[in-house]
Amino acid sequence: MASGSVDIQSVFDVKGLVAVVTGGGSGIGLMAAQALEANGAIVYIIGRRKETLEKAAATAKHNNIRPIVGDVTSKSSLTAAASTIGSEVGGYVDLVFANSGISGPSLGSLPKDADLATFQSHLESIGGDQFNRVLATNVGGVYNTIVAFLPLLDAANKREGRPKQRSQIIATGSIGAYNRIPLAGYQYASSKAAVHHMMKQFATSLVPYGIRSNVIAPGLYPSEMTGGIMSKNDGEGWPKSVVPEQRPGDPEDIAVYAFLPLMTPNPSGPIHTAPHTNELLRLVELPGHCVIAVEMLAIADPYSRTASSRTYEFETTPMRELPLRDIGLFLGHCVFPAAHLAYGYDTFPDPGDVCGPARITNVERGPRAGKGQQADEDSND
Repeated sequence: MASGSVDIQSVFDVKGLVAVVTGGGSGIGLMAAQALEANGAIVYIIGRRKETLEKAAATAKHNNIRPIVGDVTSKSSLTAAASTIGSEVGGYVDLVFANSGISGPSLGSLPKDADLATFQSHLESIGGDQFNRVLATNVGGVYNTIVAFLPLLDAANKREGRPKQRSQIIATGSIGAYNRIPLAGYQYASSKAAVHHMMKQFATSLVPYGIRSNVIAPGLYPSEMTGGIMSKNDGEGWPKSVVPEQRPGDPEDIAVYAFLPLMTPNPSGPIHTAPHTNELLRLVELPGHCVIAVEMLAIADPYSRTASSRTYEFETTPMRELPLRDIGLFLGHCVFPAAHLAYGYDTFPDPGDVCGPARITNVERGPRAGKGQQADEDSND
């Protein structure tokens, strides 16, 4: 009979682990850093702004959030950061949280009734250098970070007395990666879609080396990037039809983002969670190394689009109000984080594309769900 501790504090113990968080000066990165450090990890935060990083480090519970100025778009900067970290902690890193990202231009200035010429002009205005800057930070930055820290991640697996879980890379994606309506702009959504796919490729490529690769898909969280949305909805209230929990994500939610991928026994594969982990219903493990935390999901049916207003009308049903059988049917579609923000968000992409062979068989395929609003957040602080 297998033996081992089932004490939850032991299962999620991060004491003594070394973590690196890019964009750790604010937003999701800072929340993740604080959660890890408060529970005993040594956390290095990398960002461009020294003052922001030092302010973030001052929030540490055990004085173990350590700032390093660096730029994820610069290979030499990340190589130097990795060298510094390795020399201070014994030459290894257990977790790399590739979180840095920027938003880029949105469609906010485009009239709803824009003709094709106006639409083309708008696209031209947000292309070129602006487009490339977002991709360089959000996609290239994740890639550069992973490459720079591979030797330290490998060393973590080979050190004497290493924890049960092997070293881990977690990248911050976004539900915007699956949003057909470019509310946050073409660059941002495209960059996050690229991050999701790239992390699936790393999950495969790094198997021989025992380094795990995962990606998270956050909804709306407080950050510099989401300040406008946050202030508007905090004042007017969060509509339940859009956000079932009627609030944005918070540090407790982000803590699960950081701890669940790090501690799962799954060797490699994408982990997708949605906001509001305090409403977690169940954890489902499907074949193909796809672990899914089912939280405040909602099924939106029916929905319709009115071309003139570019909006969707739908009814949402929180998953916690569904019978277990219906939840099983929902899971049969290979769940992605659904209705935290459900505007223009396709809840059920092709299961084969999301989790490879992972799917529940012998269940009747239900209605397509959720069109939901984009949001998310990280920073390149």
